Amino acid sequence: MIPSPKKVHSMRRSRRIGPLTSGAALSLLLLATACGGGGGGTDGGGGEGTEEQSESASLGGDGFLALSCDEGSITVARFSDQDGSLQAEHVFTAADATSAEEPALPSGRTVDNLKSVTLPDCETGPIDYSSLDPEPITRNRAHELAGLVIPDHSLLLVTLVEEVDGADVTTIGAMSADGRVEALLPVDDASGFSGASDKLSPRYYHPDGTVFYLESGSDGSRTVMSLAPESGDVQEVGPCDESCERVIVDPYSGVVYGTGLNLEDPDPDTPEYYRYFSHHDASVVGYSGISTFSYINFRVTQGEGTPIVSRSPGSSPIGGDGWQNAQHNLGLSEEYPGVYPVFMVGEYEVMLDDNAFTVRAFDPEELASESEDSIQSEDRQILPGNTRTNEHPVLSADRSQILFRSTDGSGNVSWFSTPVAGGAEPTEIGLAEGGHGSMVPIHWF
Repeated sequence: MIPSPKKVHSMRRSRRIGPLTSGAALSLLLLATACGGGGGGTDGGGGEGTEEQSESASLGGDGFLALSCDEGSITVARFSDQDGSLQAEHVFTAADATSAEEPALPSGRTVDNLKSVTLPDCETGPIDYSSLDPEPITRNRAHELAGLVIPDHSLLLVTLVEEVDGADVTTIGAMSADGRVEALLPVDDASGFSGASDKLSPRYYHPDGTVFYLESGSDGSRTVMSLAPESGDVQEVGPCDESCERVIVDPYSGVVYGTGLNLEDPDPDTPEYYRYFSHHDASVVGYSGISTFSYINFRVTQGEGTPIVSRSPGSSPIGGDGWQNAQHNLGLSEEYPGVYPVFMVGEYEVMLDDNAFTVRAFDPEELASESEDSIQSEDRQILPGNTRTNEHPVLSADRSQILFRSTDGSGNVSWFSTPVAGGAEPTEIGLAEGGHGSMVPIHWF
């Protein structure tokens, strides 16, 4: 792990409105997104003034972030975790992107010859597991989407192309909702024989403000780099497999997953799509094959290990020096068909993405022994006996609670929170009205 100072976060309890199994209990007038709908603002008033306030308010602050993806645009909103009211909303589109005259970040710079801007790949819907060719190897939803935004500056991380010394150079940048784009790295020298290396796939790590990105050399090498936006300091984190085309930063551990975008001629009998997750101290990394899911495989660190997890097609799904393989077959496919791991909770527990958010514990001593036997444990359910559709959970900063989107039988969508330890009625934070009902939580401050 890259050392970083720890931050102390205070948890705010949401006002209890009703049990998870009840219908919507409070009608909140929320401002509509660009997708449509109507409504008022956080103070109960409606109209243009409230919309302007949400567009100018910072994405940083208390509450939680949620995101939606549309054709050619990404909408990011911040909601109160007390009553679900809209605090800020920014719509990002690359159609009218221009160079920022005054960069918002200390490490930012103007782009003299901006040629194009590409928004980050954004997918919040379910994956079609029967046709994996166009899909990325890893799609952790909140794991990936949390790293697209620098909330304190209300910026979306993007990839841009600029002309340098007559050559097109790809580098990383950040864009505001009004289309102002700044580059995050110094101008690269493109006049040499090999030209400039491409910098792409920037991801923000919320706990310490680091931006990780992938540097692609002309020789085919791939290196994960880190940038401190406030100081401009750039460090090499470590190598990634040559198949790496993007990076994902685990928002809870800082482990970097290097993944591909697609595979040529995938083997239909081999799970080419994996979901990764890790222990909060990065001592254990787990993954599961999705298309033929029947196990969870763990790796434990040897020595200090490496914060990078990468995979090349046809090899073990986890690579990188410093990791020891350990098979731990939980046999989930037979007991929970169509259910997959989300992230680790507690000390050594894996949470699944079924409606009950089932949790299964594992024994780290069994991992160390590299046991390949099926090890059964007593499961528990965070949300037992409910009839709603519960999805897209995110962990609180201290990992004691989860916040998630929940839909009742009539299609009403609400935000809820509940302790990961279970044993308590979930707290309804508020309704997600209008276009906000399609938004996915990505980060809980």
